[in-house]
Amino acid sequence: MSMKHYFKSINDEFMALQNRLKYLIGHTHHLTIGNYQESLLIDFLSKYLPDNIGVSRGFVLFNQRDELDYGNRRNNLDYNSNEIDILLYDKTRPTLYKSNDLVIVDVNSVKGMIEVKGNLTTNILDETISKFKTNIEKINLLNDNKCIFSGVFAYKTSNFSEQSILKKLNNDSLNINRVINHVCLGNLKFIKFWDNNPNNLDDEDYNTWHYYKFKESLAMGYFIYNLITYFNETNDSIWFPSDTKENYQTHSRLLS
Repeated sequence: MSMKHYFKSINDEFMALQNRLKYLIGHTHHLTIGNYQESLLIDFLSKYLPDNIGVSRGFVLFNQRDELDYGNRRNNLDYNSNEIDILLYDKTRPTLYKSNDLVIVDVNSVKGMIEVKGNLTTNILDETISKFKTNIEKINLLNDNKCIFSGVFAYKTSNFSEQSILKKLNNDSLNINRVINHVCLGNLKFIKFWDNNPNNLDDEDYNTWHYYKFKESLAMGYFIYNLITYFNETNDSIWFPSDTKENYQTHSRLLS
């Protein structure tokens, strides 16, 4: 078994499938292509995540709205999240609403959330991270469980520097509830937030992002299987390539 080649095949599959649609309808139908890119990841995760984890586009309800003020507030994060591209939720709990491609759940049902971008450019980087952190913080503060899986999955990106994106991930003054803990930046680049030092398991409260730059197309595979193993009670090395990704770490940033 070669998990390294398997990870590469995942990356190749995603890129081939998203390009297939572009070949047929061109590059101008951005909304259709964007929805398709989200659907690709939803379909893949649905096949491999445990049966008790639901995967869908959706919203999270925080509190009931004030009936007297209901008509005056079109969107208010006191009551519900923004629309989440991919919402991971506990299927053993009841949902407030569910259709083929949309769910609305209460905050304690949330297990994770993913923001999907076809092209994460410099122009939208600040807004993407800021809005996503707002949803993450609200959920983590109200959720009775551990901090949720929070990830940004970009099929491709602008050529921004390692330090610039790490700085943007980190600009919240030790607020662990706003941490984005996994980021896929196209084929080759991956970021993971480590609670404990992967090179020294006794080093707790490590709270550091590691930035990895691979020589081969492994980033999407690492993102997906970090998500899948997030719901494992044990950290089994069989899920990952034998050549540890720490060999590909180029930068790090402490939560500060």
